[in-house]
Amino acid sequence: MFLGSSYKMSTSKSKAHFSTQTLPKAAITINFFFSESFLNKHFQEVELSQGEPQPGDLYLFKLLSSSLQCCGTHVGVYCGKGEIIHFEGVTTKNGVGGTLQSLLEYNEGKVFKEGLRQMQRERKLSRVLRRRGGINHKDLELRVRKAMDNDPPEYNAISSNCAHFALNLLGMDSTLLGECCIFKFCSKESMSKPFQEVKLDQGNTLPGDVLLFKKPSSMAQSSKVHMGVDCGNGEIIHFDGKTSSRGRGQRLWDNCEGVVCKENLDALRSSGRLVHVLRQRSGIKTEELESRVQTAMTSIPPPYNDISSNSVHFALKLLGTNTN
Repeated sequence: MFLGSSYKMSTSKSKAHFSTQTLPKAAITINFFFSESFLNKHFQEVELSQGEPQPGDLYLFKLLSSSLQCCGTHVGVYCGKGEIIHFEGVTTKNGVGGTLQSLLEYNEGKVFKEGLRQMQRERKLSRVLRRRGGINHKDLELRVRKAMDNDPPEYNAISSNCAHFALNLLGMDSTLLGECCIFKFCSKESMSKPFQEVKLDQGNTLPGDVLLFKKPSSMAQSSKVHMGVDCGNGEIIHFDGKTSSRGRGQRLWDNCEGVVCKENLDALRSSGRLVHVLRQRSGIKTEELESRVQTAMTSIPPPYNDISSNSVHFALKLLGTNTN
């Protein structure tokens, strides 16, 4: 889920432009790893005042960075003997740690154990979850030992993070995370209210339909979920950041040059990169959409930022939808 700066569009005849407006509670959440529907299906919440933790319990800790105005969730697994095992990205030289690694890049990962009491002192505990039906403790012990003995995998905030690591320790398929949180940067719950999903095999899209598609990065292992809008005439309009000269995207907290462009919709569909199509339940006013599209194409675009000024903000503002 993204919460951050949003677009404010002006269609004044004298001067049409885009600008950004900071929301009062600017923050991003990295806890898109878990949706409530996923948790309710596979886990139950545990009140620790009613007993001791059990091996396999998931500990969800809140993360907060006052400098980056970012909050998120870090996940660890209680592995017995008063210890938590968890997985993080190694802190870089400039002091920015694994919580806000670039979504486009893989970074060195680190698996380690910490005392439960120590983690509770250093990090704010959010909740404790226990897998429904229980777990096989011997299998957990073997996975924990293997995780501690082997070289850790690379860390990536989307595809190889603390949540994937924790579920794998419990013997669960970590790819379920992607299925339950298909929108990555928008919570499924918040998008389901104003939008309904359109099946990809049920005819052509309509102007105003929101298209979620995979945008490959320079690394074959990683991809971003991008958002665009069907603007008619067989085209899709979307907002992106200009790739740096080194061929790699900007970090989450950096701005880069923004680019508004149109692409052929049929080409996108035939490429296999189109993942979901959403349609606004209340419908759209075609003339207003055309006006906003023209404004976006003829104005100088704002800087692009993965957190505060991204394809999601752009697409929703084109539809006249609040990005809160």
